[in-house]
Amino acid sequence: GSSPATKLCVSQQVQCVPPCCMQRWITVLLYSVQNKKVGSFLGHASPVFAATTTAQGDIIASADSDGNLHMWDLRSMSEVYAVQFGPGKINDVAFDHRGDVLAAALSDGSVRLLNTASQYATGFSSHVASCQSCAFGEMGKKFYTAGMDGLVNIWSPCTQQQPAK
Repeated sequence: GSSPATKLCVSQQVQCVPPCCMQRWITVLLYSVQNKKVGSFLGHASPVFAATTTAQGDIIASADSDGNLHMWDLRSMSEVYAVQFGPGKINDVAFDHRGDVLAAALSDGSVRLLNTASQYATGFSSHVASCQSCAFGEMGKKFYTAGMDGLVNIWSPCTQQQPAK
């Protein structure tokens, strides 16, 4: 049967659809551009709520309601590694333009920035309510967050500070 999907990320290689509306949807499904299922990634124990690919389309990051983040390699169709950011839900994930840094927007209002090579993560508080969305801009020189507090914030990903206004 079919399953509900709430997030979609597109790679040059495949489309990544993590169905996640119900508790049992813990699999990242992979489809060809012809809309045929070509594979899946298993590893989440709770619903997947966010997914993204690198600009090159070779790596997928998926995140779940327990704060777990998984990195998947589309070339080898295998898991690269998993990182725990929780205990809260990860609402959104975004790679910088090179795929060197992955950002995660968390339900506690914070953001985590993960160096994808070293797996070293830093975090900072970005909103007083749930951080719902994150994105890199200007070739990785700016980082944007949006939260349930009604704010859109602009950050320097290097300093994790808001630029002077």
